[in-house]
Amino acid sequence: ERELRHLLDVRFGIGEKAAAGAMQDTKNILYSALLGNPISAATQLGDLGVAIYINGFRKTLASLVTKRRVKMEDFGIGDNLAEEFATTRKTSKILRASFKYSGFKTIDRLGKETLLNGALRKYESLAKAGKIDKIANKYKKVFGDEFSQLVSDLKNRKISENVKLLLFNELADIQPITLTEMPEMYLRLPNGRVMYM
Repeated sequence: ERELRHLLDVRFGIGEKAAAGAMQDTKNILYSALLGNPISAATQLGDLGVAIYINGFRKTLASLVTKRRVKMEDFGIGDNLAEEFATTRKTSKILRASFKYSGFKTIDRLGKETLLNGALRKYESLAKAGKIDKIANKYKKVFGDEFSQLVSDLKNRKISENVKLLLFNELADIQPITLTEMPEMYLRLPNGRVMYM
């Protein structure tokens, strides 16, 4: 209980505090210089390799070449590539422009949506094949009483809120898309977040 209280306090207390404006500006400008170029954008293609490892080659390839059933906007992460890029400063316009024009944002979106859709295919396939234990091993405790409804939704290819939560968790296991995935020291030291870069 004490550890849980500590973690919740760090995450929803000091973790919500923004860094000083000058630190945010520094971070935005440095990220623009480091990641806002085509070479950095090309390295994002490595996310497809992660998707293949997590979801398998066939499901990843199918998710890459067919219409995506879920998109980043379905999870509230449309504009934010990762938590460390979240900022409201004027320099964020420079950061977003560098990501857009270098292709970084497009390739990052491709990687995330391919992973999400590959995971959707994987879990729907497991549910239809009756391999519920493979889903239960990872998610039964998470969904508790709603686990059977989750399995039913997967079998029926229904993209319910529970299915979205499952997919969000799959992506969050791979990328720090919210403050919850960030290290404790990142949360505890708002002005030290530039060091995370």
